[in-house]
Amino acid sequence: MSKKSTLIVALWCVFALGLTQEETRDTKQHPELPKLVRMWAQKLGGELWHFGELVTRRTMVIESFKRTTVVKEDGEALLKEIHEKVSTMMEEKVKAVQRIMETAEQVAKEQKEEDIDFNFQFVNAKNLTNSAPNATMSDQEVHEEAPQELRFDDSFVSTDSRYEERYQAMVQPEEDMEGYQQDQEQPEEDSKGFDEADGEIE
Repeated sequence: MSKKSTLIVALWCVFALGLTQEETRDTKQHPELPKLVRMWAQKLGGELWHFGELVTRRTMVIESFKRTTVVKEDGEALLKEIHEKVSTMMEEKVKAVQRIMETAEQVAKEQKEEDIDFNFQFVNAKNLTNSAPNATMSDQEVHEEAPQELRFDDSFVSTDSRYEERYQAMVQPEEDMEGYQQDQEQPEEDSKGFDEADGEIE
């Protein structure tokens, strides 16, 4: 029993000694570490600064602002110059349209028309004699007229099953939509608060 207790005490002493050495080693180890970290920070900061100057061209921008000069402009002369430039542009556009028109007219004149036979037959609507005379119907005759039977004409609807199969293939079934999040309408209170925040009162 005494050997066991002695062994336990020895282990505890070794463990405590190790902890104390670890603490002293943390405080005393690498005395140059703060200086090394400071040097790394300064070096990295300097490289980033030079890289920023290279990318943003800071010195060139500063020099360009040093070379700027303020010039006094005459408002009337400036407006006159703008008017002349706009007038020149519009005149060029008008001339371009005129050239297009002249070209189209020249092409139309040079086009050879085929001989047209003017002895063709046509129906003159003024000389129609088989039209029904104007007539007015009484209310009784109107009611006696048989009402027309309205029916749906599905002759133009295709009954080919291939189109239905293609359509069903394009439509996604509802069971596949269960994993998707559906949009939900916002409650009226939230929307009202949003409008009030924007300054709009309902």
